[in-house]
Amino acid sequence: MNSQLKERISKLSDEELLEMVQSEASDYGSEFLGYAAEELEARGIPFSSQASDIPYECGACGADVSFEDQICPKCGADISEVGDSATDENTGSGNPGRYPALRVISGILKVLAVLAAIAGLIGALVGLIQMFGNTYGAPAAGGLIVLVSLLYGGLGCLYALAISEGISVFIDIEENTRLTNNLLRKLLDK
Repeated sequence: MNSQLKERISKLSDEELLEMVQSEASDYGSEFLGYAAEELEARGIPFSSQASDIPYECGACGADVSFEDQICPKCGADISEVGDSATDENTGSGNPGRYPALRVISGILKVLAVLAAIAGLIGALVGLIQMFGNTYGAPAAGGLIVLVSLLYGGLGCLYALAISEGISVFIDIEENTRLTNNLLRKLLDK
C-alpha cells in the first residue's frame, strides 16, 4: 500500500505538493505529508514543512513517533512502514470482517482442490494395481483407470483452486478500490 501511495503522490504537480506540505497538520494524514515532503526533496524544490512534527502511533507499544523515525524509541519496533491509522483500518485481504461467506467458500474450495488431487492419485494407484494384475483385460482397464483418475483429479484440483483464487482476487480488488477511493477523497477534499 505504501508504494501505491508514494506512486500517486509522485504524480502530483509541484504546486499540489507544496500546498500539501504547507497546509495545517490535520488537513492530511502524516503519511501523505511525509511522502509529499520526500517527493519535493527528490525534485529539489525548497519548502517548509510541518510533516516532521506530526506524530505517528507505534503499532507495537502505542508511543508517539515522528515520520522520520525508522525504529520506535520506546520499544525498538521497526516502524519504517508505519501507516496512517485512518488509511490502515481497511487495508489488506486479512480483514476477516468483510465478506465472511466468500472467504469461507474460498477456503472450502481450496480443501476440495486438495481432496480432488488426492482422489485422482488414489484412483491412479488403483489403476496401476489393476494394470499389473493377472486377470484377463486388466492392463487395458487399469490404464484407462489411471488416465481418467489423473485427468479428472488434476482438472478438479485446478478448477477448484482457480475459483478459490478468483474469489480472493475479487475481494482484494474491492478492498483496494475502497481504500483508493478513501485516499483520493482525502486528497481531493483538502
